[in-house]
Amino acid sequence: MTPPWPVRENGDMERVCLAADWLAWPAPFRRLADRRVARRQLRWDAAADVVQQELGAVIGAAVRNGRRPQPDATALDAAQRVMDRVATERPARPTWSGDRIHAVAVRLDRDHHLGLATVWPHLWLTLPSSPAASGSTSPQRSPKPSATPSPVCSRPRR
Repeated sequence: MTPPWPVRENGDMERVCLAADWLAWPAPFRRLADRRVARRQLRWDAAADVVQQELGAVIGAAVRNGRRPQPDATALDAAQRVMDRVATERPARPTWSGDRIHAVAVRLDRDHHLGLATVWPHLWLTLPSSPAASGSTSPQRSPKPSATPSPVCSRPRR
């Protein structure tokens, strides 16, 4: 996706890749992002339906047999992997990396009733010094070019 503004700094690239404020983008870019989010949501919903069908089949078979549900790991795992390739939670961002960060906030709110923005400063203070130091400094350039893409916008290959 092309950024809606000239990318001059690392922060601009993160803004585009994470796309937390995509609803405030200029109209043509916002429409493109909206279509991308809608397309990703359709793919995720279809995959979630398959996961629910697999779970329903497992539970139905357990009820008929009078035993504990024994999920078929291969079919259920394959369906879950298809869903996770789109997003770990229902997509709300036009980019895969933006949805990964957003999923953390969604799960904290849903499962623990905690806001990520509220918890993060306290969590940051309790982290050991090595992760805190590595996350607070900018990445250093290596002498050799890296074969791996930037972790901000990249999606893992499967």
